[in-house]
Amino acid sequence: MTPEDIDQIFKSRISETGEESDVAAQEKDFRIERLRDVLGYIQQNKASGLHELDLIAQKLGDGARDVSWRLPLGESGILSFFLSILPGDALRQSLKVQTLRVIGNSCADTDENRSRVVQSGQMKTFASLLKDDSLLPYLIPVIYNVCVDYEPAQLEASKAGLGPELVKLVSGPRLAQVLPSLNTICSILAMLLTQEPELELADPATPTHLLTVATSANSPLDNEDFTSLLSLSLSYLTHERFQEHILSTGQVDLLLQAFEDSYTNPDYTTDPEDTDSKQVQQAALTVLADLSAHDLFNANYPLTHPVVSRLIRWLSFTSYPYLQTAACLALGNLSRSDGKSTTLLPLVLPTLSGLLTSSPLPTGQLLHALLSFLKNLSIPLGNKPTIGTLLLDPTPTAILPTLWETTDVQPQTQFAAVSLTRLLATNTPENVRRLVTPLTSDDSRTNLHLLASLVDRADAEPTKFEGARTVLAVCRVLHFDPQVTPVEKKFFHTHHKDIIQDSLKILLTQNKFPALRSEALFVMALMSRTSDGAKAVSAALEPPSVFQTLQDVIRTQTDRLEPEESRVEEMDATGEKGLEKAMQRFQGLEPKQVDPAQAANMARIDRENGLVLVAELLKQDGVTLTDDRRLVMEEMLREGGQLVMSERAQ
Repeated sequence: MTPEDIDQIFKSRISETGEESDVAAQEKDFRIERLRDVLGYIQQNKASGLHELDLIAQKLGDGARDVSWRLPLGESGILSFFLSILPGDALRQSLKVQTLRVIGNSCADTDENRSRVVQSGQMKTFASLLKDDSLLPYLIPVIYNVCVDYEPAQLEASKAGLGPELVKLVSGPRLAQVLPSLNTICSILAMLLTQEPELELADPATPTHLLTVATSANSPLDNEDFTSLLSLSLSYLTHERFQEHILSTGQVDLLLQAFEDSYTNPDYTTDPEDTDSKQVQQAALTVLADLSAHDLFNANYPLTHPVVSRLIRWLSFTSYPYLQTAACLALGNLSRSDGKSTTLLPLVLPTLSGLLTSSPLPTGQLLHALLSFLKNLSIPLGNKPTIGTLLLDPTPTAILPTLWETTDVQPQTQFAAVSLTRLLATNTPENVRRLVTPLTSDDSRTNLHLLASLVDRADAEPTKFEGARTVLAVCRVLHFDPQVTPVEKKFFHTHHKDIIQDSLKILLTQNKFPALRSEALFVMALMSRTSDGAKAVSAALEPPSVFQTLQDVIRTQTDRLEPEESRVEEMDATGEKGLEKAMQRFQGLEPKQVDPAQAANMARIDRENGLVLVAELLKQDGVTLTDDRRLVMEEMLREGGQLVMSERAQ
């Protein structure tokens, strides 16, 4: 049997469409038998040195390009034969090449043949053959064809150590030999990385090695090669083991350089509509955010580190909003401590000010990242006035109020703007004044009115809640900061009456977030200790549904008391003497702020704050209560007081 005879087999019996489904069962059986004849001929003459075997293998490899011949090649035993001879040391180079072609072409899109490769145990042979440069153009496509879309092969390849060997190829001196196949190698490594053994077998420095190649000044890469290496590096860096290594060895700057190069290096910049590059850049943004949120980043990269300096520089890269966004995310994560936030603010404020006062304002992802960064910077009390000057002055064109009005179609950004406002108002009289100062000299409307308008029209509950919390933060400062004048308090209550009432109602009656209801009760209890505050709180409690919420808070768990004990206490507490004792007890208490982390204590503290509130409302001369409402509140005070004393006795 000659190579020409084999060639004729494929030519004479080929299906018209080339699809396996179009080959009749009879035709398929015929093909298998003809190929078994070929296999028999090869086996009979192999021992005597079949010189035509190279050409026969070449013809078989050519025939395997047709999908309809791939299953017959596997079922006839041809594929298994060539798998069996591959490890032979005496196998001549030309036959190795043709053997690889038979294996690779037979496995393309054919899981049955991929399974035969896995069962043959030849993955380790593939790994050893990677040391031969002359075989690489053939071997790499074989590995890809066997592994793609077939997890058993990927798992076997990982166990065989193919991953580390391929990484050595692309990160070492042999890069030039595999440059034409670099994208394929990166695809193979990405497949292997989905298998659990690879996470342990791979060198933890793998992403560092890949990024070193990608960022080399003498790199021979084109844009496609660079994108493949960066994408693969990012895939490794989604796993904790590789994150810890790059952070602990101080190699994060390699990632920053590669990310920057993807935008600024003319060899790697592409059409803005290139979806592959966009996806890689978005992945880089996500990985950088994850790395900068890691404890090791905070520990190993002080504010004086070159990595931090690069991130600060990125803030000014106005032509590259993705780099600016990445800088905001990373620096925001770095500023999670008060000390670092305080030190960082003067380093970034000029650039942030320029961005937020530019026309037009940044949009989309960058604007959201800027606001999130500023939220972290606004946590230290000392930073709040400075940031407030930037964002809340001058009225009526201040940045944050403008964002409240213009981001209705960007709910996440709108929420970030409102949340930042709340942080700036918390315990900061300077910023509270900016919220409650008239917008113009002849207008009583303030920024707080603009915020209330947003709360009214917002569809997103978190935005409504955050707006209401901002009003509570304002109330807390105006009622209890000694710097606030009586005139300011009077103006606030006169012109913001409805806003205060609506905000208290929103937070007190919502059921999704118990901590927010606790926050409202705490502030209401504080406010009730002043005449104006008590009037506002009483007005907020007028709707039956709101008042019922307060009753439920105070009377929660009264059913836990034993019936006899409950009756004795009730009899003793009736009459003026019992009520007077209860009022004295809770008027003397200070409202307590709930720690959301202590959920077990939340109901108890809510009840005590509610009792303080009721006691103060009953005492305040300026509060007008109906007889029915007063009677109910007196009963609430007695019942709640009974429950508090019982709990304290336990």
